[in-house]
Amino acid sequence: MRIPFHFARLLTPFFRLLSKVWFVPFGFYLGPLRTSGELPHPLAPRKLRDLILQKMMIPDNPLRAVVADKLAARGWVAEKAGEKYLIPLIDVCARGRDLRPTDYPLPVVVKSNHASAQVLFLRDAGDWLDMPQTVDRWLAAPFNTKLEWVYRGIERRVMVEKMLVGRNGLPPDDLKIHCAFGEPLRINTVPFAR
Repeated sequence: MRIPFHFARLLTPFFRLLSKVWFVPFGFYLGPLRTSGELPHPLAPRKLRDLILQKMMIPDNPLRAVVADKLAARGWVAEKAGEKYLIPLIDVCARGRDLRPTDYPLPVVVKSNHASAQVLFLRDAGDWLDMPQTVDRWLAAPFNTKLEWVYRGIERRVMVEKMLVGRNGLPPDDLKIHCAFGEPLRINTVPFAR
């Protein structure tokens, strides 16, 4: 149900106040209400956005917490499908200063196991200059634990994996398939940032 813009502006402070007292579910209404003027329906999903909000706010399946942790997800994939489907893991560290760039066969990907969008692509030694500080910044704070239950309790680590590259020497584009209600609903291709 689309709400008139002026009414959505009136509801926003109300939901902001309620979210301070009881974040779930009221905090989940703020973003969609501000951006689209629509109240989401996470308890009775009608759209992909509603289903995503539902999965973020309601702890319904412990396996979601396993796959939110990139290291734990590797173990799950190895158990279910086999090691051959995993990108080779080179190192796992708890601090930036534990990284050993001279021991890694370049190119590699460095990423945190507990968060989204914490990824560095390292193709030569010059890419390592600010690496320890960046990694320590990643590991200093949990990721989105107030909003998403799946990130609570993940032991924060940084992973170093072999970089998959094409003939041009660059990683392939990122392909994301969003599935809901048993069907793929949307496919996004995110080009590699050069």
